[in-house]
Amino acid sequence: MHRRLLALLPAALMAAAAASTALAAWPEKQVTAFVPYPASTLAGQTVRAFNDAIRGGELLPQPLLVKNSHRHFSRGAREALEAPADGYSFLVLDPAIMGAEAAGHLDFGFEDLTPVAETGRYCMLVVTARDSGIDSLGVLVQRAKSEPGSLVWGANLRGYNHLAGLALANEAEIELPVTQTGGAEESVEALLSGRIAATAMTPAEYFRLAFLPSGAEDPAAPVRPIAYLGGERLLRLPDVPTAQEAGHQVRFCVPVWWFAPKNTPAAAVEAMAGTLQQAAQSERLRKFWTGRDMDPTFLRGEALQESLVRTWEMMEIPAIEALEARPGG
Repeated sequence: MHRRLLALLPAALMAAAAASTALAAWPEKQVTAFVPYPASTLAGQTVRAFNDAIRGGELLPQPLLVKNSHRHFSRGAREALEAPADGYSFLVLDPAIMGAEAAGHLDFGFEDLTPVAETGRYCMLVVTARDSGIDSLGVLVQRAKSEPGSLVWGANLRGYNHLAGLALANEAEIELPVTQTGGAEESVEALLSGRIAATAMTPAEYFRLAFLPSGAEDPAAPVRPIAYLGGERLLRLPDVPTAQEAGHQVRFCVPVWWFAPKNTPAAAVEAMAGTLQQAAQSERLRKFWTGRDMDPTFLRGEALQESLVRTWEMMEIPAIEALEARPGG
């Protein structure tokens, strides 16, 4: 476990328990949500959905003031990191902060912030060409072990589809040389040409590429998922087993987290977490998560701390290894 998290867990829990009535009137002014990504990203869309639910349910006197950024996420994150810890500034991030921290690209990390809530996540699918003969994770692993280095993984170097492949290769103890393909569409082209054997993509990407407008799976789709890197099978892909069901204890999921600046009053953190939890129970959020094939997780307190630990353990080694990757193939 990340050594700094060992100290963070009990400290955060004691802070929550010590929340007093000092901020009983919270909020006395508008709350700001810093989103260091464009509004079109998953984090940006998530904040917009929560803000809609907050507005519709009148959960706060005023909707959130959302500040998106088109700069590198680290600059927007630092702006929130340095914001007053007065209970009116919050930061929305995904595991990119962990990858950058592990790779040594940041001089701060998620431990320098106060966790508030996790509001949904998506997990990756392992995908192959339908005519490749690799119709299960077991076959992929067996081939990779019997012919080391022969199966190439396609990815956007240092992106989540790259890190997912590294996580799988490490857990299964196999060689999966990585080549630059790009996103889902480009990786499908590489699969069909035989340049790569497998890749990872989000459920939303797979459904866009392999499902009919009616919502049914296209039987003629040239690619297929062989494993889901989440904890339970996807409802829309009930026949696709998880990696764990295939005997490999690997998950690769991308949560959306809310943080506050360090030393934000515990009462404000708890109040904001409670507001988000109320919003998460709305029909607006149910439709949002369902429409994007996300796991509708809502975590706070100890469960959130445990999720941060698991995600760090998932991200740390692949992020470091990804530094050594070079375009090829």
